[in-house]
This record gives sequence, structure tokens and C-alpha cells, in this order.
Amino acid sequence: MNKRFLVIFSSILLLAFFLRMYALTQYPTGFHIDEVTLGWNAYSILKTGRDETGRFLPLYSRSFGLDRALGNFLLTAVSINFLGLSEFAVRFPFAFFGGLTLILWYVFIKKLIISTKIALISTLLLAISPWHIALSRTSSESTVSLFLILLGHIFFLSALSQKKFSHMILSWVSLTLSLFFYHSAVGFVALSVITLGSWSFLKATTQKERLWSGLTLLFIGVLTFVFFIFGKGGANRFDQVAFYRDSTVTYELDKMRFEEGSLQVLRARIFHNKLIVYTKVLIKNYFDYFSVDFLFVNGGKPPRYMPPAMGLLYLFELPLLLIGLYVLARKWNQAWVLLFLLLLVSPVVAALTSEYTPNLQRSFFMVPYLEVIVSLGLWQVLTVISKKKLWLFSSMLLLSLPIIYYLHQYYIHMPVHDPLYRNDGAKELVTTVMSLKSQFDKIIITRDPEPPYHYFFFFTKLSPFEFQEKYVPLIHQEKDWAFEDMTIFTQKECPTDIENAYPGNVLFVNSGQCLFDNKMKLLFTSVGTITRKDGSIVYQLLKRKI
Repeated sequence: MNKRFLVIFSSILLLAFFLRMYALTQYPTGFHIDEVTLGWNAYSILKTGRDETGRFLPLYSRSFGLDRALGNFLLTAVSINFLGLSEFAVRFPFAFFGGLTLILWYVFIKKLIISTKIALISTLLLAISPWHIALSRTSSESTVSLFLILLGHIFFLSALSQKKFSHMILSWVSLTLSLFFYHSAVGFVALSVITLGSWSFLKATTQKERLWSGLTLLFIGVLTFVFFIFGKGGANRFDQVAFYRDSTVTYELDKMRFEEGSLQVLRARIFHNKLIVYTKVLIKNYFDYFSVDFLFVNGGKPPRYMPPAMGLLYLFELPLLLIGLYVLARKWNQAWVLLFLLLLVSPVVAALTSEYTPNLQRSFFMVPYLEVIVSLGLWQVLTVISKKKLWLFSSMLLLSLPIIYYLHQYYIHMPVHDPLYRNDGAKELVTTVMSLKSQFDKIIITRDPEPPYHYFFFFTKLSPFEFQEKYVPLIHQEKDWAFEDMTIFTQKECPTDIENAYPGNVLFVNSGQCLFDNKMKLLFTSVGTITRKDGSIVYQLLKRKI
């Protein structure tokens, strides 16, 4: 490695870590319910070995109706052990692995493609990727899964090139670990290993290479089947979001059969059977992930990850992607075939789902493969204009403008753009209630927009041992219950509706959606409101008039 390379590569890594770590606690604003439940369960597991359901080190921990894989809680528990129970400790490991992914991506590309320049450019593009930055900063388990999958692929290629079976074992271990972080990894690991294993089997020159490729295909195939079927968490989650649960699918299968008319059973079965309906839906879902709207304009769903008016890729990458595809078609070789096939299989699992689609998290594995094709297009453009220094300077300046625009949207507009989706105000509720606690006999708190009890556990740093003893039986039942005796979490959106059940000096925390009209003002006095960054009211704090 020469000094120039080290300077360039180190600069790319520093930039990547800066973009993922800067003001990590403050941005994105709000502390989403997925993050606080992750942090609290990790803290409980760290101290007691049990999650919020009381189970000991469960393969999947069930919280808010979702099964999350154990690896996320163990990783976050390590972070909390060293950094303390805080928002930064919850987000840090995912941002850290997001940064480390850049190293693996460079190594992976170098093993496939000799060109150092292409590897560096694709690493730089991944470093500044809006898609990769956004998910790295929000405790997204897909970032760790991508890291482990790339590590597994690198060890696989290394085992073939260096004829080391120990590297093949490390590949299997890394790919297996990736399954303990993210549900969609199960499908992508299987598809990527089939792609990588078949590719290596076809290009193998020795019997040993073919044997190792075949063993890897067999091992991962059996592993993913066992993990998906018997792990239950992945299967349960898929059943919740599967494409066949989409309302348009059920409508066509159920209602359109009746629209055919009475006694037209055969015709209904011909035109509205599962094979036809499911095929149409899956084709549409799959190609949605390659649409300009998803990649370059609106950025997919859920809306809490990306700033407004931003796609997952920069607009300047669109022509470069097209150029890259053109160059790839002309310079077709084994390495580029593999990368292109990995891109094609990366959104398959996402296409099988219906909730929040097209989904930017389930399709996250697309990011590096898109960027390497963009890098090929960018390199082609740079080779043409490199002799004209004025053009080169102007081009670099123009390319920097979209990046500046993204950062502006992320740090200025995103905090005030639909903060409802990021549970803005929940932390402030805890702070406000705890400061007013001594002034009231009881505090009755709404369940809307989200039940806030995890925030109280997290920000008051409740002892996990006390939690396991007192609250595990309470939090998953559908009725009112008390936290620290005087704070009542109710099922009501507007606790003032049941104010007769709680006489005396009581603080009622209503949802911001509850009416506080003239009639209410005759009965209650406002103690204050908690607002989001956009000025909308999350909670109303009310007490009776004497």
C-alpha cells in the first residue's frame, strides 16, 4: 500500500464515520419506539438475562407485536455496558458497524475486481450514500446484517483463492450470525450464497473448490430453512407483512370472483386464481424497487428514515447508473456478472412483503451493488474529462452540491418534517411528568400516539430486577396499570374521559388529538403542552379546577 492510497482511503473512512456519528443523539430527532424498546430490552438482558416478557435470552424478543432477533439486544447490551443507558449507546453500535462496512466493501470489490480506483470510488459513494447514512444512524439491524454478510462473502472468496478450509468455516459463522440480527437476512443470505456458490462452482478449476462451493450451498440452505421454520420469529414476522395480506390481493381473490356473476365459478377460477394474482403482485413489487420514484425521488417507506424531498440515491447518480449499466454490458466478465446478479436478488425478500412498501429497510442490501455500478459509470465519465482540468473541477463541484443539499435536508428540514413518525415528544413527556410528580397524588397518562411506558423505564433508569418482579406481568395486558404506584398508564386516548375514576389532585395527560374546548375549560386547567418540533401538540397536561 502506498502513502497516497492510505491517505485517500483513510479520508473516506473518516468522512463515513463523521456522517454516521456526528450529533448522533440529536439526529434524527425523536427516539423512535423501536429504539427505546431495543434499548430497554438490551438493558434488561444485560442485568438479568431476561427480556420484557421475562424470557431468558430468547432467540426473538417480542415487543409491540414484533419479533426482534437476539443479536440486536446483545450488541446493544455491550454498548450500554460501556457507555451507560442512553440514546447514544443504543444508536452507536449500528452507526459504528455502518462505518466499518466501508472497509469490507472495499476488500470485497478488490477481491472481485482488480481496479483499485473502482473499489475506492464505490467505497466513497457508499460512504456518502443517503440510504446507508440514514439507516446507520437509526439503530437499524439491517446495517449489522449487511456487515456480517459481506464478511461472510469475503471469507468465502478467500477460502477459494487461498485454499483454506478455515476461511470457509469463518464464512459460515459470519453468515450464520447475520441471521441473528435481521429477518430479511434469512432470504438474502440464501439467495446471495446460491448466487455466489453457483458462480464459484462454474468458474472453479479444482475439485476442492467445487466441493467447498457445494458444501456452502448445502450448509446455508439447510441453515436458513431450519432458522426460518423452527426459529418462528422470522416466519411470524413474514406472515405479518406477507404480500398476500395486501388488501388489493385479497380484493381480487375474493370480491372479483363474485363480480364475474352467479354460476361463473370456472371463469372466476381461470381469471382470478392465486397463480395469476400472486404473480402480478410479485412482479409489480419487485420492479418497484428499481423504479426512479423509489430510488431517486420519494425514497420509499417507512417515512421516519429519510428527509423530505430526497431519494435513496442522489439524482446525479441516475445518469451514472445508466452509464454504468451500459459499460457493464460492454465489459461483461465474471466479476461484474456476479455483482449484477447480487443486485438482482437483493430486493427479492422485500418484494414478498406488503407493509410499508416499497420498503427501504428490507431492500437495504441493494445499496452497495447499486453504488458499485454507479462507480463504474462515474469512472467512465472521469476518464473522458480528466484531460480537461476545468471540466474535472466543475464536475466535482457540481457533484458536491447534491451532498450539501442532502445534509441540509437531514439536519434542517427533517427535524420539523412529520416528527410524528419518530415519536418526538415522548422523552420530553418523561422529563415533564417526573418534574411535576411531587405536585400531584396521581398521574394518568394516555396510550396515544404510542404507549409511553418504555420511555419511563428507559429514561428513569428503572432497575431491571424491579421491572422483572413488578411490571412484566402488567405491560402486556389490555388494562390500566400503575408505574411506581402513582403513575397510571391507561388504555384511553383521553384520560379526562374517565376522570371520575380518579378523584383528588390528579394530573391528566391527554393525547394531543383530544378536544380542549370551552366546555373542557370549565372543568380543567391546562398545566402545559408537549409539542413536536413542527409545533403540533403531542400531549396535553390538565388538572381539575378547584
